[in-house]
Amino acid sequence: MNLLWTRRVFLASAVYDAVLGVAFLVAHAAIYDALGITQPNHPAYLRFPALLLILFAFGFTLVYLDPKRHEGILWMGIGLKAAYIAVVLWHRLGEIGLPDIYVPFAWIDLAFLAAFIAGARTVARLPTHPAPGVG
Repeated sequence: MNLLWTRRVFLASAVYDAVLGVAFLVAHAAIYDALGITQPNHPAYLRFPALLLILFAFGFTLVYLDPKRHEGILWMGIGLKAAYIAVVLWHRLGEIGLPDIYVPFAWIDLAFLAAFIAGARTVARLPTHPAPGVG
């Protein structure tokens, strides 16, 4: 994977996560009602993850702008995608079950995870930025 492709992947993920985050932040009740899913007993259970997605979208935008400088955010993104996939698999395969709405997002995140890992390999080969004020 080249640097341009890596940057585009992070821009796409930034848009994807921002759209999902905003949708669940402002319309979680309507989304759950439309899909016939019982809502949590408090909206904070959906608002907090929605805000986290928006924060990660901001971080992925930083990776898009300067992948080497924001390489740490790239690795946090790998962790985010892996964690979401693991939670969905755990609950989907376990006895607890999980509403179907979460499964397509896990497949999409699996694609992003693979692309993030490939992008991390590309970014690792880039020269390191000098420290501020050095050079």
